[in-house]
Amino acid sequence: MLPSWIVVCMAAAICLLPLPADSLSCTKVPGDLCTCRMENGSLISLDAISGRRSPVFSDVKEVGSGPGDGNGFLYYFDPCRSFRLPGAGAACDGVSVCQKDSQGQYHNLGELGHTTMGWDPKDKQYYISYVGCFGVQCRTTNVSLVCQWGWVNPELKVLQQNPPGSLQYKMVLSSQCACPDGCPEEVHQHPLSAGGVFLVVLVVGMLFYLVVGVAYRRIVVGATGVEMIPNRRFWAGLPGLVRDGVTYCVTCRRADAAYDQI
Repeated sequence: MLPSWIVVCMAAAICLLPLPADSLSCTKVPGDLCTCRMENGSLISLDAISGRRSPVFSDVKEVGSGPGDGNGFLYYFDPCRSFRLPGAGAACDGVSVCQKDSQGQYHNLGELGHTTMGWDPKDKQYYISYVGCFGVQCRTTNVSLVCQWGWVNPELKVLQQNPPGSLQYKMVLSSQCACPDGCPEEVHQHPLSAGGVFLVVLVVGMLFYLVVGVAYRRIVVGATGVEMIPNRRFWAGLPGLVRDGVTYCVTCRRADAAYDQI
């Protein structure tokens, strides 16, 4: 049996060995903008630390800034949801990262639809990155994810822009949700598009029209069989009307078209 001090040294050496690159990779889960899956199947999900209507982090100052340094920059951030900042206008409408500068102007620092997640070998941390464009100017915000088991309340630190004028911003998010399987992944209910809403309304309207029409003609008029279909003659002649309309458009009223002259 090996001495206990040898076992301890071996365990320490194993812990200090760098992990294989494959085990550090984290691929974004399709359909989820702030969850990635590691090679071993573990998830890093930030869903649990997002706000519902307002950003979960508001009025955050840069690290090292004070009331007398003339900085005055404030930041607003929500990892997994878009928000609209009251008073910010279009610059911070539907964004995930927003900045208010010392002049009171707002800037889009990142949108949820333009995100990437993965492992940063330079910082040796997982990250989530956001890109935000307003007009022709785009800014990028890289958020380093620091795993802190037991940190139910997340902490956000905003670092000063480095180098100045680069439009590259750096944040550090410390939370249990930054740990593998630290927080559960939420199932997102994606809202219907305008086309989807139109189709739903159209189908429901047609069903309502058919049910009410059939009931009316059966109970009030006393119709039976196909006669219960409301406006049956119109629907029966609709294919012919469509054909005539297409023919009219294709021929463009050429002289040889078979139309009656009025």
